[in-house]
Amino acid sequence: MKLPSPCMPGIFLLLGLPPAISADLPLRSDDLAIVRKIAEREKLDAPPVAEPPGQNAPRASAGRLKFSAKADGMASRRVLYAHHDAQGRVVGLLGNGPTLCNEAFGWIAALPELRFIRIDHNIPAPKSPVPKEQYDGTGIIALKDGKLEELGIGHAFSNAGMAAAAKLPSLKKIHIFHSLVTDEGTAHLKGHAALEDVQFDTAGRPQIGPATYVTLATLPRLKRVAMHETFVKWEDGFSHLQPLASQLEAISLVKTLILPADLTRLKTEFPKTRFTTATLAEVSENAYRSNQLLKWSTPAAAEYLRAFTATAKASPKP
Repeated sequence: MKLPSPCMPGIFLLLGLPPAISADLPLRSDDLAIVRKIAEREKLDAPPVAEPPGQNAPRASAGRLKFSAKADGMASRRVLYAHHDAQGRVVGLLGNGPTLCNEAFGWIAALPELRFIRIDHNIPAPKSPVPKEQYDGTGIIALKDGKLEELGIGHAFSNAGMAAAAKLPSLKKIHIFHSLVTDEGTAHLKGHAALEDVQFDTAGRPQIGPATYVTLATLPRLKRVAMHETFVKWEDGFSHLQPLASQLEAISLVKTLILPADLTRLKTEFPKTRFTTATLAEVSENAYRSNQLLKWSTPAAAEYLRAFTATAKASPKP
């Protein structure tokens, strides 16, 4: 009896056999078909290339398959990496977008071993006819019965997307960067039983305030908190997390403005916590972010940053 071709997964399923791994590409044929569908949807038209896992690879990654755009310029920076395990199953999707519209989340729900998603710039290109609402993250609800543990996403990702993500019981880590999410969206995370790691990067905008800290205090397994590119304080800020002082392992404040007295108080109240902080030079290096912080941080914090910036501009470069 002649065995079916590996490129005919339907016949394998009828026979009760697993779809084969392609001879030249490392994914199982059923997983490969799903990732190809995403690549086609996002016009990632260069031939896929098998690569080693690379940096920031998700756990269990034995390698990755790279999908990218042929076009020159900015378009060539769009890329999707499908990380796979030794059995050819996709365990992670990492990309620079747009790469995951809401419809695509429905497709990837059929990836049985998917644990990790990180998509940068998940928003249509300027002048694109595709509405940004197709990238707002609401399609994530399709993964509620899956194994997704880590989600990193931003830009068009919205409060409605956060509501969908909050319904994933397996989610342990959520990183939201340069997004549309506000306190209203983070409120959906209240009481999430599995979340251990939460990070927000706001590009200096006043989106995440006291209400978010109140929500974070309800997470029973929270271990790591990151507030990046924003302004933070102790009173009516990190003070809300004081009940979790014994379990918080790390607090990260990369490119974030905080007054020295508040940082001292924070370290005093969380003596067992590891801290990552920023210098004022790092806070002010991006003019847009710095100007945003000057607009909405407290008068004392704004003056602290403004004084440093004036001194730095007046100092001659070595």
